[in-house]
Amino acid sequence: MKKLIILLLFLPLFGKAQYTSDLLIYNPFNEAFIVYINNVAVNQTPTNKLIINELQADNYTITIGFVNLPIQPITQNIYVQGNAMTSIKLIKNGNYYTLEIANPIYYNAINYNPNDPNIHPVPPTPQPPQTEPVPPQQTSNGYCDYPMADADFANALNSIKTKDFESSKLTVAKQIANSNCLTANQVKQIIAQFDFENTKLEFAKFAYTHTYDPENYYIVNDEFSFSTSIDKLNSYIESLN
Repeated sequence: MKKLIILLLFLPLFGKAQYTSDLLIYNPFNEAFIVYINNVAVNQTPTNKLIINELQADNYTITIGFVNLPIQPITQNIYVQGNAMTSIKLIKNGNYYTLEIANPIYYNAINYNPNDPNIHPVPPTPQPPQTEPVPPQQTSNGYCDYPMADADFANALNSIKTKDFESSKLTVAKQIANSNCLTANQVKQIIAQFDFENTKLEFAKFAYTHTYDPENYYIVNDEFSFSTSIDKLNSYIESLN
């Protein structure tokens, strides 16, 4: 009889087979941000820490934007694991941020504790419904969902132009490509800022997997001075297929 009582006590705990998942996004630099998931705003009030509860295991397009700050928005596809807490830390580098995704903390019958903020944080205060229309999400056969806005790209390109050294230009260009979705024409404009053929080729290879319309990537070839560079880029692209 005692064994039966113990089993009954543990049944409610182990019966929680389907936990939903949580996403924690925080900025240790305290600069507030707004988060969009699949082009829908999660919070209207900027914050430096946001917890999004009850997500299902799936791929999500996360966009993090900054209000009244000269900081480029970040867009990245993220897979949220089932029954787990996924933490995303913002890493600052100049006027750009990148995302550092920690290993998920999985919920189970042993560590599931809704009252422990380290395991299952308290949900954030609900935000009022978004009143501004959300731009329709574009789709393509490329590596990302929608290209960088013209105004944002103009600011990013100007940031590259202000750098004195080729290596600095390349570093900033890679930061931009890594945090955004570029069109082939935008990649071409960035490559035009470089003086050396090796740098142009290096960035062309790097940016290809961050391009909205890779079917138009042939226009990048116009920026090369040597046909060997075109051949090397083509070989690299073929190796990805």
